[in-house]
Amino acid sequence: MGPSSIQNSSNPAVSVLLKEVEALDKKELNEFINLFLSMHTGHIELTEAASKAFLKLMPSFDDNSLQEIADQAFLAIAKRRAPSLSKQETELMAIINTALPSAEWAKVQELYGKTEAGTISKAELKEYGLLTDKMEEIAANRLYAIAELAKIKHMTAKELMNKLGLIKPNNVI
Repeated sequence: MGPSSIQNSSNPAVSVLLKEVEALDKKELNEFINLFLSMHTGHIELTEAASKAFLKLMPSFDDNSLQEIADQAFLAIAKRRAPSLSKQETELMAIINTALPSAEWAKVQELYGKTEAGTISKAELKEYGLLTDKMEEIAANRLYAIAELAKIKHMTAKELMNKLGLIKPNNVI
């Protein structure tokens, strides 16, 4: 993909990123290039300016991109909490930290309100069912991953959940 195809990208996030990069001064551009290059070596050291620029761009990302960022963030947190995790343990931690995307969670809340008010349409009820099925699947996968990781760590699921900070007062799983 050459420069002209990148500049004419149909991806709104790329377009916004290009505009932001064009507005950078020489020092900020150097920081951005170093950040980009470090991503390919697996070593990322964000400066405060780069972090702020990234956070400023986040609202322009589509839901899938944000979900991918969140998944990677959860994975990074899991690695920091237990840097000696095996590949299997890391994968289980990623499953444990999986959540319904925020846009879908907002839709669930909206449709729940309509259900409670008795104003939900048949199409919305079907969508609500699909979303709650997805929530149940995520919860089931999460519980399975907790049980599997607890076995590997030779502890009970409750002990693991306490260790991971998943159980808080009045928290029901």
